[in-house]
Amino acid sequence: MKKNSQNWKSNARIVKKQNEEVVSEQEQIEILQRELKKALKENAALTSEITKLKEQQVSKTKTAAPAAVKEQKIIDLEGYDVSWTWLNKLLFILKRANKPMQSKEILKLLESADKSVKYFDDKQKVLSVHLNKAVKYERIKHHKIRGSGGFYYCLPEWFENEDHLRKIYSEKIMAQ
Repeated sequence: MKKNSQNWKSNARIVKKQNEEVVSEQEQIEILQRELKKALKENAALTSEITKLKEQQVSKTKTAAPAAVKEQKIIDLEGYDVSWTWLNKLLFILKRANKPMQSKEILKLLESADKSVKYFDDKQKVLSVHLNKAVKYERIKHHKIRGSGGFYYCLPEWFENEDHLRKIYSEKIMAQ
């Protein structure tokens, strides 16, 4: 009998301990559920805010797009010859554009006029080599504007003196 009583007490302690653990786990679950509800509310609020910001961005883009389209002028490259030297190709593009241009703009025009350009692995490097040669031989000049991130390539006749770009060409840069 004593043994049964001890077993019963031991079993009761085990059951009591297990009940306490279950209650503790239930409390943790309730805490996690509250935190999850809070996180879901925050997520919903952030999603709503993101949607509003995207709508604002779309409306700004729609109003700004027509102005950007007006500024872009199509440059006529009729007469371009793919057999020309790189120097002649660069001079032709600058003359036709009649404005100072950055290398990325020149590259876009080259790609549209000369299909062989698309086969170069690093088009920008190839163009850079030829632009630097043209600058070295003073057939093209580069003009730096603070904060522009690179040079504007110009024809030498667009300068009033060694370093001063004529006003009409400076204005063309600012209009871009």
